Amino acid sequence: MKDIRSTFFSMVFASLVCSAGAALPASAQQQEKRSDSTDYTLIRKSPGIKEVDFKRGKKKGSGLVITFGESVTDLKSNNITAGNVTGNTKSAERLNEKGPEFDRIDIIEGKYGDIAVEKKTSTQNIYTLTNLTFPLRLVLHSGTDFVEFRLAEAAKWTLDVNYKK
Repeated sequence: MKDIRSTFFSMVFASLVCSAGAALPASAQQQEKRSDSTDYTLIRKSPGIKEVDFKRGKKKGSGLVITFGESVTDLKSNNITAGNVTGNTKSAERLNEKGPEFDRIDIIEGKYGDIAVEKKTSTQNIYTLTNLTFPLRLVLHSGTDFVEFRLAEAAKWTLDVNYKK
């Protein structure tokens, strides 16, 4: 009888633990899932960040390329159609716009030697970090938004940080 009671309480406890995990917000579950990787860990991100995608390249060497801003696929089309003529409208102001920039980069672990910034689109910038020391843990800040991550091993890394609309 004692074994049946302990088994019953174990099953009840296990079901409570499982159901508590299901009540976590989707973003927390996603971060928990990503932290299972031994190569990289998304430690935390602000609510203004839609998603963070990590890609590890196959080529030898090390480096980190970060695309930061609003994804091009999320943008509304600015095509104009008039009398069988279709084209994009681009004002000079729109062409000169730059995507969001990092105000500060905190180095928690490891280091980087050089950083280069270039405009990809009017809503995205590309940051290229070279001369990296691994493991590398950084906190990237842009206003009130931030992303904290850790890369465990040397590789050619690509990181896509996309804002919410």
